[in-house]
Amino acid sequence: MNKDWSMTKPLNPGEMPGPDEPEPEPDPRPIPPPSLQVAAVQALTVEDLTKIVAAGVKAATEAQADPLAQAMKSALKPENAFYPAVSVFNPLGDRDHARPPLRCLFTLFDGIPIDGTTETREEIDLFNQLQPGDYSVTRSDGSRMPFLVREHRNDLGVLQRVNISFPYRDEADRQGLMPMVFWLREVVAQQAVNHEATMTSA
Repeated sequence: MNKDWSMTKPLNPGEMPGPDEPEPEPDPRPIPPPSLQVAAVQALTVEDLTKIVAAGVKAATEAQADPLAQAMKSALKPENAFYPAVSVFNPLGDRDHARPPLRCLFTLFDGIPIDGTTETREEIDLFNQLQPGDYSVTRSDGSRMPFLVREHRNDLGVLQRVNISFPYRDEADRQGLMPMVFWLREVVAQQAVNHEATMTSA
């Protein structure tokens, strides 16, 4: 049976409540009279008032600036800031497993740039191992064709660019194209054989 608390007898000062009676609520914090409030404000210095106003302005500004900053960030960069940058060129994601950079700019036919954006980790590693020289690679029909690697340096001898070229003008040449990674593997393997032969003859 629920007890009707409205019928509970009020306690006298110093009297403890019975087992069935609720605890009395504490008195609310007293509000100082207006005369004391005015006196407290009058006691503030100009510097105190300046600090209070400045703090209020700062809080209001930050409250407005944060949503504006988030909206601006979303407008300028709508993608997820924590996007792992997973792609077919780097399934592990460039955020946590970044691909190595190319040692310099590479070009095809002295015009088409190769900057590492659409190359896999293996392709970048192979590009970085290329040395200047005349090589031969395998077409899709099994025939061989030349694959030339040339370095371009400035007047101080600093490497500026590596250019790659191979036959491409005829339709037959274009029909025989293979994925670049296959040819890079062939060239790097030939470099290793040539290096071993040079060391043996030395």
